[in-house]
Amino acid sequence: IQSDVPREYAGSVQVETKNGAIRLEEMKQLAQVGCHARNGAVRLAGCCVQALAIEARNGAVKLEDCETGSLAVQAFNGAVHLQRCAGGSAKVQGHNGAVRLTGCRLLELGSQNGAIQMQESGPADCIRLLNKNGSITAEILDKEEAYSIDTHTANGRCTPPTCLRPNADKTLYAHTVNGRV
Repeated sequence: IQSDVPREYAGSVQVETKNGAIRLEEMKQLAQVGCHARNGAVRLAGCCVQALAIEARNGAVKLEDCETGSLAVQAFNGAVHLQRCAGGSAKVQGHNGAVRLTGCRLLELGSQNGAIQMQESGPADCIRLLNKNGSITAEILDKEEAYSIDTHTANGRCTPPTCLRPNADKTLYAHTVNGRV
């Protein structure tokens, strides 16, 4: 099923699908968007949304060039990839799939049984990267000295090690159980 919504639409959108994909492109004035997909991918490109909530089961989530006031993503058995996204509060959770950000300014990422990778991202006042059974890699576009860094792993290596700076304006918190940081 395909539903064409005018690009100038400024209301809310709620989309749910089983065995199909969800795709929104170039919608710049959306208030609230909820996407729930089972056995299908969710993809947003070039959208501006005040509040965006995505839940995907058995499918990937991909956001490109999106701005959000608040973002909540939960993906089960599928990868999450965000490229050039910005916004206010953000919580991205992956379960049994990798979480990857490129060129984003988002705050909180979590994963279970998949790697977390941030490239060319930040800066942000507080970056939280939480993982179980996967590595954490972060390339933040800011000076290391600007952050109080709290890293931990039970089974792996941390580079850089924890370096708490009481005078730092920003915080990087990266913890995993089984994997390197």
